[in-house]
Amino acid sequence: MTRTPPVIGGGRRRPLQWVLPALGCVLLLTPAVAGGCGEEPPGPSPSPSPAEVLVRVRDKPVTAADVRATQRLAAFSGETLDDEEALEQAIREELIAQEAARLDVRVPEAAVDERLDDLAAGVGGEDDLRAALRDGGLTMAELRAGVAAVLLAEALQDARFAGVRAGRVEARRFYDDNAALFTIPAEVDLADLAVRTEAAARDVIGRIEGGQSFESAARQFSVDPELKAQGGLLGWVRLDSIPDGAREVIAELPEDELSAPVQVGALWHVFKVLGRRPERVRPFSEVAAELIAELTRRERAAALAAWLDEERQRSDVVVTVDGP
Repeated sequence: MTRTPPVIGGGRRRPLQWVLPALGCVLLLTPAVAGGCGEEPPGPSPSPSPAEVLVRVRDKPVTAADVRATQRLAAFSGETLDDEEALEQAIREELIAQEAARLDVRVPEAAVDERLDDLAAGVGGEDDLRAALRDGGLTMAELRAGVAAVLLAEALQDARFAGVRAGRVEARRFYDDNAALFTIPAEVDLADLAVRTEAAARDVIGRIEGGQSFESAARQFSVDPELKAQGGLLGWVRLDSIPDGAREVIAELPEDELSAPVQVGALWHVFKVLGRRPERVRPFSEVAAELIAELTRRERAAALAAWLDEERQRSDVVVTVDGP
């Protein structure tokens, strides 16, 4: 039994789990979220060539390839954009890029590398990320460009709206209204070893009761590579994340005692609880700074979306290809 990996597509996980995803599509830039944007541009032609320029944003081209890449990035993030939505988002991303250039706002390559590393870790490693990209018809270069666009939008909203800040009173109000967000479920400091048969599990229990340490037994007998490498020490695990059957046993298991063999899937496990933490609510004093920062980020994102609405209406966007 292994711990659940980070959510796919989440980028670097912030401590609070109610933030916008940071991959591919900046969803706040799309018409459905950003609100009315004036007259919508016609969608791309049914089968434009990738290099075909669909619109010019202040003389900067947005091509069919840009729109298709936007759609693939959206799909990779679990969203669907039709042609008009993807074109609108590509226009808005170009507006962001132009404003960032005007203000000399840049995203270091190292920041893009770090976000890509986080995404790879979230899906199980770089090989798994590349496989997911192949399945989605997306190239690593397109993913990198999408991540860079997201980071550029984040940097621009901080630079352009640096005066927008949430306060402690606002943070306290949010905290009081959303207590469940700050509740940490019960956790156990768990040791686990896995073998192929019940008989093998009972044999290992006998060895541990005879004096062999749990860690040594896990390294010697566990067939799970992670458990073998870690000596069976999983660290702190949320009780509600443990599979049914095992969870009930672990919930009742006294600290420092071995469980009877428990079948989870095809393997048999022996558990040991090294410590327990009851469910608790993080106090406001513990989360205040984190919460103020997150609410500030939200308010700046809303300010950027409002600015984009206005900029989109007054920008010189020339349609070069008729819609379908």
